[in-house]
Amino acid sequence: MAKTIRRLCPNVKLYIARLDQGVSGEPTVESAIKTISWATAIGVDIISMSWAFSKLDYVEARKLTDVIEKAHNEKILTFASVNDQGFNQSGISFPGKIPGVFRIGAARRSGLSDGLSQGFEFLFPGGSSATNAPQNGEDHANASSEMVMGSSFATAVASGLAALILHCVELCDLDEEYGSSLRPYQNMKDIFRVMAANSPQSSYIEAEKWFPASFEYKDWMEAEDQEAFRKRIMAIITPCILNES
Repeated sequence: MAKTIRRLCPNVKLYIARLDQGVSGEPTVESAIKTISWATAIGVDIISMSWAFSKLDYVEARKLTDVIEKAHNEKILTFASVNDQGFNQSGISFPGKIPGVFRIGAARRSGLSDGLSQGFEFLFPGGSSATNAPQNGEDHANASSEMVMGSSFATAVASGLAALILHCVELCDLDEEYGSSLRPYQNMKDIFRVMAANSPQSSYIEAEKWFPASFEYKDWMEAEDQEAFRKRIMAIITPCILNES
């Protein structure tokens, strides 16, 4: 996931935490709460949560909601994977169920949902969560799959795009004027809506349509005309500016 975020925003500074696993092998709510509190305390800009809890009891849900609301109060953007178990587990999962958290699902190359992501707001490349079974005694390494990371991978892509937008605003010396306006959930959501406007279901976002095809190993700021780049970034953040006017 870290590599995916960095591929979209090479200059991002990453703070990585691994959640504890319970008996079932799934992350524990306690470690999630602790990690979000830690990220808030050190003042990150974005929290990317490539995991989901299908069910929480009242106390667990309240504690998780409290720490995420504290992050939002510090103007931290939060992104979470949706449940990608298909109709086997209906409803919106935590932490995406919490107001102000971006719910990210996985899309196929067509821009449509992979069919398994439930309750998403936006779709990003993530491929299918299903893998074709090996045939005729084939080794599992030879089994074919379009993509097996699903909404977890898509959440990293969404977080990377948000980081890229924030970074580009800084590069264009627009941060002092507009930087704080990008932090509220609704403003960034409006920017994403514009990016997804002409996609299937008006929810799929392809970063390459808004930025050069690849930022990896490319000194793109020196190669591109500065004024043209500034205009491009202004066009992207226009919904945010309109909200603040």
